[in-house]
Amino acid sequence: MKSFKVAALTKACKIALLGTSSMLMLNSTAFAEEENTTSNTANEEIEIIEIEGFRASEQKSRDIKKEAIGVVDAIIAEDIGKMPDENVAEALQRITGIAITRENGEGSQVSVRGMAPNLNRIVVNGKTLTSAGDDQAVGLEAFSSGLLERVEVFKTPGASMVEGSLGATINLRTRRALDSKNRKIVVSANADYSDLSEEVDPKLQLNYIDQFFDKKFGVAANLNYEKRRNRQDGMEVFGYIMPTSVTGGKKGAPDTITDPNEGVIRTLPEGHPDRFFNGEDLGPYGAARPNNFNFRQYQQDRERIGGSVSLEYRPNDSTEFVFDIGASTFDVEQDRYQLSLGPNYLDPNTMILNDNNTVVYGDGYLTDENGVPDPDYMGNMVSNNAWSTKEETNYIVGLEASKNFDRLAISGSIGYSYTELETPESFRLSFNTSHAGVRTPYSFDTRLGDMPSILWGEEDAHLDPSRYTIQAVTSTTDMTEDDEIAAQFDLDYDLDFYWIQTLEFGVRATKRNKDRISDSPRFTSNAEGVNQYNWDLTLADEGVEEDFPVDNFYDGVSGNTIKRWPIANLDASLAGFGITKEELQNSELSDPNKLNGYEIEEQTQAAYVMANFENDSGALAGNIGVRFVRTETTSTGGVKEGDEIVITDFENDYDNVLPSLNVRYMFTEDTILRFAAGRVMARPSFGEIAPRLSISTADSTGKIKGGNPYLDPYLSDQVDLSLEYYMGDSGMISLGLFYKDIEDYILKTTVVSPYYDDNGDCYLGGDGSDNDENGCKLFEVTRPINGPSSEVVGAEVNVYRDLDFLPSFWSNFSIKFNYTYNDSTAEIVDPSTGKVVEGTEFPLEGLSEHTTNATLAYETKTFGIRLSHNYRSEYLNSAFGSQNNTQYVDDYQQFDLSGSYKFSDTVKMVVKAVNITDEEKTAYFDQLPYWEQIGTTERLKYYNSNGRRFSVGVTATF
Repeated sequence: MKSFKVAALTKACKIALLGTSSMLMLNSTAFAEEENTTSNTANEEIEIIEIEGFRASEQKSRDIKKEAIGVVDAIIAEDIGKMPDENVAEALQRITGIAITRENGEGSQVSVRGMAPNLNRIVVNGKTLTSAGDDQAVGLEAFSSGLLERVEVFKTPGASMVEGSLGATINLRTRRALDSKNRKIVVSANADYSDLSEEVDPKLQLNYIDQFFDKKFGVAANLNYEKRRNRQDGMEVFGYIMPTSVTGGKKGAPDTITDPNEGVIRTLPEGHPDRFFNGEDLGPYGAARPNNFNFRQYQQDRERIGGSVSLEYRPNDSTEFVFDIGASTFDVEQDRYQLSLGPNYLDPNTMILNDNNTVVYGDGYLTDENGVPDPDYMGNMVSNNAWSTKEETNYIVGLEASKNFDRLAISGSIGYSYTELETPESFRLSFNTSHAGVRTPYSFDTRLGDMPSILWGEEDAHLDPSRYTIQAVTSTTDMTEDDEIAAQFDLDYDLDFYWIQTLEFGVRATKRNKDRISDSPRFTSNAEGVNQYNWDLTLADEGVEEDFPVDNFYDGVSGNTIKRWPIANLDASLAGFGITKEELQNSELSDPNKLNGYEIEEQTQAAYVMANFENDSGALAGNIGVRFVRTETTSTGGVKEGDEIVITDFENDYDNVLPSLNVRYMFTEDTILRFAAGRVMARPSFGEIAPRLSISTADSTGKIKGGNPYLDPYLSDQVDLSLEYYMGDSGMISLGLFYKDIEDYILKTTVVSPYYDDNGDCYLGGDGSDNDENGCKLFEVTRPINGPSSEVVGAEVNVYRDLDFLPSFWSNFSIKFNYTYNDSTAEIVDPSTGKVVEGTEFPLEGLSEHTTNATLAYETKTFGIRLSHNYRSEYLNSAFGSQNNTQYVDDYQQFDLSGSYKFSDTVKMVVKAVNITDEEKTAYFDQLPYWEQIGTTERLKYYNSNGRRFSVGVTATF
């Protein structure tokens, strides 16, 4: 765990509080204003005026949780356009059991109870949010929270709930106009500042709510604009090579052993010289050394424009029609500059190892034309330069209608969701120093600070642009489209038969299409037909080198890290190379890659029946039901055999029966016990079922790589038990336990088996030595499969309390805290053999054992301030990462501070500070899964810095 940065926190709090000091000066009695307020007075106010503020928001959230039958948590907007966090993902991290991943320092995707982002379902008013990636995970940074009234997290299933989640269904619910008492117009303007990019960016929002025709027709609308310039300083190590030859070899001596029963493990036999270092036997795995150092500098400009409209018509108390439409565009321009240092060989006479046999110091060198290590060719370096533009468009449309009769309620809805992500331009230029005659000597040392230190044999050798010669020119265009249309019809019948109060029936049908096309023409110096281009181009040629974009790269980070390197100007480089952007994009290599693209159609049909029950006293209530769902997929994509790529269709279908039970028992009005049990499912990602097959029959044992259109869904049987105690309107405490037994967990692996075509016929051929008993040719098939089972056991604690029982201004404080514990055991399958790795206990990928959230708030009628802390412990990112190393993301904590002051009933100022202790995001490697875990963070994977963010805004309500 990182050390607690007390000094940094104190300093950052002082900076952030400068913005709130003016508010305090405007109200010198802020801390004593409500010292005599009691809970009874607060209750009286709630009955008279519309609830506002942090306490009122928490009260509404508690009411939703208390009244629910299953396990539900919620975040409520204080008022129109006033979610507690402007980013939806960052707001969700305040909920028990939720952890988030961050992109460029901003919340992006959410995990619930350790379930990865693609295993949760995110909807808007019940309508599916489609996604821009290969899976179903939704990046919430592209979605505005401006018109959200609440965010609901359903952790336990009911039969009426749409399937597709192992963790939770998250409903982003927009505000309805007829639920508001009066017309409201809210205008807000923010200035956001990032201390890393040193830019001030605007954010504007307009909300409008009104009612017409005697409050039978309502309109709620939102328009928002945001511009943000991000910067990230990063460094990444591309795996650790194990075993490392300590006699000068690259990865290991030729006579190392590969054991197919244990996977591709290069073990060193007893007595082998590579096992010995300074006379000490290192064991069968030798040492581990870093493979590549990649220093990265990102500059990103993004612009988001969005809007939404909700029209509601309620002619009487029993009839309602709602039409919702939302749209947004999310444009990103990104420049990325990377210096890659590849110490392909280490001088064994210079190596220093630590107690875990990790090389912490060494001199790097290359080989001569015969492959013999030669110090005359020292230290390969590559300046990689990339420029890209991305354009994401989202639409979501929904129409709902409901009618209540005497004992029957009928409702229906139809929804359409669309996402398009296009990369119209993406260029990459690589300049390499490995050509003959250039020497760039350097050593590395990982002991001198947070970052690996690079020690140059010649001063500033890496800054000489004449050393870098053009190596590769690449252009990429890509487009992904994802759309879904869904229709649903529900009946609720008041049965009132003994304990059964109502019966619910429903049907739902969807059709979803996910299409992707990709193109990536690439020119390299050793390719055919490229002699007309200038392969002698260097970064020293006139106009080619660009000024490094920042002068404070990794300032404040310990270690003798690199501060800058030569980078390229795109237009000048292409001109000097002898090609234009248009010629590169339209070259003969620019046909869409049929192997990377795909078209997938997914159709589902579902039906459910559910009984809602309640005993005579009302203390016991719940529901029991079953949902049946059928899924049919058609996956269309390229199948490459030899040099020919054929577009092929693959069809698959599966049926699932999903029973569920939710029970709530009220010991008293304020003490509640909940129990839930059910089966849930989540479908494979589109990238996993996309064919993208490459078939090679050249060897006696053929090879097949690609996706798997015949995957079954994830299935989980789960149980929840929770006890909750509500302290009136001023607090609550809850303790929950949960268990998940997951089947058919999907992972990528290699197995030896026949391969069957669409007709069920296997491939024949070969000399027969590697055929099975049926004469079918055997292949090494590398693709996703449904793997073994895994289990998750967890506990949740949630506490909220208004300190209104304290005297004087202390009564204005509130505290909020939640903690989630996750423990999982998963069988790990070696992707090289397809066999379960015996004797290993690994957590599920993406699951943190501990997550906590805490908030300390102070609030009066005019002034409020909150300090929030979020923490998640380390988690396994990939059991088989770079160089087959196990990759973990390190633990991460973040402090956020916000303050507000109401000048009047209509004008409010808000200041915010995010990541006020300037935390970095780091990851590290451990040993291979089937080795003994060293349990240390010393083998650094990456170290990313995104800086702090500050915001000052004014909101006016009319």
